[in-house]
Amino acid sequence: YRNGKAPYGTFPAATCWVLTAWVNLSGSYSINSWAQHDVGVCTMNKNSAGKTLNTAVGWMGREWNYSYIRHVHNMGYPFNNYNNNSLPNAGKYLRTCIAETYQQATEVRGMGCDHGGGISGGPWITGYAPDIVTGWATGVNSGIFIGSQNIFSGRFNSNNIVPLCNSAGC
Repeated sequence: YRNGKAPYGTFPAATCWVLTAWVNLSGSYSINSWAQHDVGVCTMNKNSAGKTLNTAVGWMGREWNYSYIRHVHNMGYPFNNYNNNSLPNAGKYLRTCIAETYQQATEVRGMGCDHGGGISGGPWITGYAPDIVTGWATGVNSGIFIGSQNIFSGRFNSNNIVPLCNSAGC
């Protein structure tokens, strides 16, 4: 997707899985205790040309149980900045932050980034190289603190991505 165009088509979700721990959380969202469970996996249908998502755009691997400190590329289509102000051309272009991560809480990583609302679900990628389909997903965007230039993710581990992938067959 770029500037309102989807040159590879669209790939509707077929089936999605989330953690029971995520479903059972209640009360207000807390980065330190909820982000570690904020992970989902979906299988995707083919596009109108009959291609799978992987065939059309490629795919990367996933990694889990790696250290909290990693060099990552964080990507997504945010609508707001860290102060919750609308960005120019919000949601039209892929935006990237590149930084070293740190341990925010048990199974939760943080990194410096000025992305705000709308970024949820974007990947945290290690081993990324522009214009080459390579790298490993190591987490997904889960939360921000308004007014702070940091973003947070549950660290992919044996208790979140592994059981989901076992269920989905990924």
